[in-house]
Amino acid sequence: MPSVAEPRKTLSEADVWAVESHAVPEVAYWSQVVPLGGGLRISLDRHTPPWLFIVLGRLQHLIALRPNWDSYGARPIDPNAVVFALEFLRTSLPHDGKAPQIVPTSTGGLQLEWHANGVDLEVEVDPSGDVSLSFDQAGRSEERTGSALATEALEPFVASAAA
Repeated sequence: MPSVAEPRKTLSEADVWAVESHAVPEVAYWSQVVPLGGGLRISLDRHTPPWLFIVLGRLQHLIALRPNWDSYGARPIDPNAVVFALEFLRTSLPHDGKAPQIVPTSTGGLQLEWHANGVDLEVEVDPSGDVSLSFDQAGRSEERTGSALATEALEPFVASAAA
């Protein structure tokens, strides 16, 4: 992972997302997420959920953040955090769910947030793929930790918040 002092190339939209269209009905949201050095490539098909385009637009902006973006030494967004956040969303957010608000963390990760209808859900995804979930609804609070690649226990929280 680059240190805060190292320069980082700002990725253009073409570097970060190469979108391809596929008409294969059996394929889920995207065929694969593959890290390609400094950029990411995501292949989409006709079953792409509407929330994905909102998420990709926000991620394109966030991945361009430079070191020290918060003037307190914050790291730039790690491409691994983007991959893990997308995988978390792909496996836990319903096709017709609401896109989360996405904010950067100072450690190079991402925080996904839903705040609506009396539900507050915050999911922090770090560059190693670890996930911290904080859920609050009508005074009922829960916190969970896990992996972005193992979301079964977290799916009910996301489904409730993103409805």
